[in-house]
Amino acid sequence: MKIIKGTFIVIGALALIASLMNFVAPKAVHAAAAALVVDVANTPTTAVPVVLAPAASQLYSSSCTHSGFATGEGASCSLTAPPAGKTLFIETVSIEAGFDNGDVVYNAFVTTTSDFQTNAVFIPMLQQGVLFGEAYSVGTAAVRVWVASGVTPSCFLSLNNISESGGFTCNISGYLAPAQ
Repeated sequence: MKIIKGTFIVIGALALIASLMNFVAPKAVHAAAAALVVDVANTPTTAVPVVLAPAASQLYSSSCTHSGFATGEGASCSLTAPPAGKTLFIETVSIEAGFDNGDVVYNAFVTTTSDFQTNAVFIPMLQQGVLFGEAYSVGTAAVRVWVASGVTPSCFLSLNNISESGGFTCNISGYLAPAQ
């Protein structure tokens, strides 16, 4: 009990000293409080850096679909190539696939080929369940892949077996920038 009483006495004494300081030297108290305020100047010489989002005309989205896996375990579909004079920066890839129950996705990826060089970005796929006799898997990944003007990106998906039914849809999104 003595400790609590002593604590309240100290707190009261500090409050009394602070209020007396305000009456005795109000300018000093106001100067101390003003020193705690910080002004941020945003002028052309001391600009605060910002990130500008691309204009709506520079946003890119494309999707492709492939039906059936009856000719083999793998299948691909082509997306829209970036227009002339533009470089595509892919930021998101999403793939949804349906196939015979019992089959599983072996791998899924997006490819770009230019000057005999192929780049592939693999997309992790997760099994979702079975609906009307077909198994489903989905995968989404945040990526950073550039595609040169005139190069057509493609999606590829392969299964562990030949599937008599199903197919897949691939969606990519990103933005276009002037080609360098």
